[in-house]
Amino acid sequence: EVFLVRHRTTGTKLAMKVLSKAAMVEHGAVENTKTEREILLRVRHPFVVQMHYAFQTAEKLFMVMDYVNAGDLYSHMCSKKRFSEKVMKIWIAEIALAVGYLHEVGVVFRDLKPENVLLDERGHAHLTVRPPPLPAARPAAPRSTLSPPVRRILGCPRRSRAGATS
Repeated sequence: EVFLVRHRTTGTKLAMKVLSKAAMVEHGAVENTKTEREILLRVRHPFVVQMHYAFQTAEKLFMVMDYVNAGDLYSHMCSKKRFSEKVMKIWIAEIALAVGYLHEVGVVFRDLKPENVLLDERGHAHLTVRPPPLPAARPAAPRSTLSPPVRRILGCPRRSRAGATS
């Protein structure tokens, strides 16, 4: 469950996610929830929903995060069939910056879909970590994903079947 709460001293609106510990154990989600908490506490980016606090009781876990109030991108896509190119360019840039940041700090965000992109009151996109991401493995050596014809046009070295360049 997620509740709208207000910070006592600042009056800031926040979202409080309440998780039952028994349900987490029952569904085998304990490790995933721990990973989600650790990642959310360490990431700080304007286009990623931030966790401000986490605390627990004997039965429940509470995570207090940014309140992003304009709904998710999926709901907007269902209600409004078209968006301007200008708006789409902004959202794409914001999402790309957020995913790039997550990758820089070693987090692979595997569930990029409209339901996991929230919009704020000014229309800016924010990634939310609902299913927890997996920590990134050590980065592999850069590999070209260009097709052979494009590689030839750009003057890239050819690759043999064994992967050697010529």
